Order: sequence, then structure tokens, then C-alpha cells
Amino acid sequence: MKKVVIGIMSQDNIRKRVLAITRGEYKPRRHEPKIWFPSMKSVAEVLNDDNRAILKSIAEVSQR
Repeated sequence: MKKVVIGIMSQDNIRKRVLAITRGEYKPRRHEPKIWFPSMKSVAEVLNDDNRAILKSIAEVSQR
């Protein structure tokens, strides 16, 4: 399974960052997170046991 780097940032700052990128004012660096969450609680909710099982199935199918 591929390693994914995530970032934690307030929702407001995530929005500002995305808008700056779309306007061409900011170019993300190569090793910066591609996926952002507003809190660790959000990460835990997204990566619950059921969702991790789904992601594992998707990864297995895509490797075939």
C-alpha cells in the first residue's frame, strides 16, 4: 500500500491555501501533504475500521 502524507490545518486556512493555489499565488512543494483535515478527530472519523476495510479492498483490486 502506498504511503500518504496528510496535514492538519484549520478549515479556514485550508480554504485560503486552496484559493492561493488556484490563483497561482502559491505552489505546493513536492513533499507537502496532498490531503488536509481540520482536526485529528476528522482523520479518525474518515479512517474508521469500515472505511479502512474499503480502502484496503480498493487497493487490492487496483493491484490486479
